[in-house]
Amino acid sequence: MHEIFEDLKDAVFGNERQTDFSQFAKRYGLTYQKKRPLKEFDYDLRDTHVFKGKKRKTIRNFCTQTVPSISGNLQLFDYFHYPDSGKKQTTVILFETAEFNFPAFLIRPKRTIEKLGGLFTRGKVEFDENPLFNQAYVFSSVAKDRVKPLIQKALLDLLITENHLSVEGKGPYLMVYEKNKLQPMDRLLTFFEDAIEIADLFNREPPGEFV
Repeated sequence: MHEIFEDLKDAVFGNERQTDFSQFAKRYGLTYQKKRPLKEFDYDLRDTHVFKGKKRKTIRNFCTQTVPSISGNLQLFDYFHYPDSGKKQTTVILFETAEFNFPAFLIRPKRTIEKLGGLFTRGKVEFDENPLFNQAYVFSSVAKDRVKPLIQKALLDLLITENHLSVEGKGPYLMVYEKNKLQPMDRLLTFFEDAIEIADLFNREPPGEFV
């Protein structure tokens, strides 16, 4: 029902974001389509943190591009889902390459209550040389010992600078997004470039020692 309503609204009133996304794709060499069913994604991908839940889900403004630096491809799209609290919207960049073989992991900004809790309790320090990251982010994984060596200082520094992005990996997939936020069109290129840099850092040999 939600999807039918959205399509009807677009047909009657037009969709400025759809037009802008299509122009962005053309300008930067991406292939564009208005929608893609989430059910076409692999099950392992649909089971990741960002896509979990049984409520209706829609993928719109779906763009693809080959990424030679990771020997794979990226998919850029707006993800809509409808939990009991109302419609949620997230712009996602998804990378897929055989070069990745991640245990499931998530790097996300701490919620306000988590930051406040850290003022009074000493939580586990994941990266000793990066106190700002430890203060701002949560790192979780089913196999931290396998993921941590892949996380370079340059990646942590980038996340600290941006301070709002989440990074999630599983198998051949890596996703970058800001949970429950559509990227404004005037920020989409910055988001796009930051995500590509993050993917490159995961696929690059560390310069020397691990963080």
